[in-house]
Amino acid sequence: MLKYISLFIVLATFLSSCSKTDNPVTPGSSSFVQPKAGSSFTYDEYATDTTTAQPVPGSRDTSVQTIVQTGMTYNGKTNVTKIISVTSGNNDTSYINFESNGDLSVYINGLSIPQKWFTFPTGSKSTNSVTLSDTTQDVFGVSIETKVVLTASFVDNETMTVKGQFLSVTKIKQAFTITITTAGVPNIQSQNSFLYFAPSIGYVTKSETPVSTDLSGAKAQGHLSILFDYTLK
Repeated sequence: MLKYISLFIVLATFLSSCSKTDNPVTPGSSSFVQPKAGSSFTYDEYATDTTTAQPVPGSRDTSVQTIVQTGMTYNGKTNVTKIISVTSGNNDTSYINFESNGDLSVYINGLSIPQKWFTFPTGSKSTNSVTLSDTTQDVFGVSIETKVVLTASFVDNETMTVKGQFLSVTKIKQAFTITITTAGVPNIQSQNSFLYFAPSIGYVTKSETPVSTDLSGAKAQGHLSILFDYTLK
């Protein structure tokens, strides 16, 4: 389940901005250019090898995210943008809300996950945490509790180059933590990912999930997605 949740959030948070108007806005101290409907963002993405961190052969793909509607009211939010994501083998629809303080809220809608909004602190630079799942089962008389927590926190301000332009980006860390407590003894597994958001284009420029190791010592491939082309409307 950890892998599924992580990939879903990484995909959803590629999509970033929304507004009731087509004019640039200024949340906090950062100037955001909000893409209009018809804007598109194209990413090179691939899995990374558990030993070398190099691209895994055959895993490379191109992802195109297109904004199809802005200024929507959706599931309790009133400043929502609808985005269509297309890869070689899959199409997805995602929803993002642009908060008044410059934060970005992503609508989580996955298997075994309660539908809810989760906020990434791109503007407030604070820390936000939410429990995605907390269940207890009795297995042959042994109590097993499984708890999944997602936390997002500000890391740093950096610079990236996209289409030959230097862009200031905000780096956000998202951490998934699964705690499985069996008969009172907890086992904890964590996975971190990093998102880079550029206010000047109103979109995520990079997403990376490093190679991780589970409780048994087995390694899981990482994932990298880098923006290489975009069109703003």
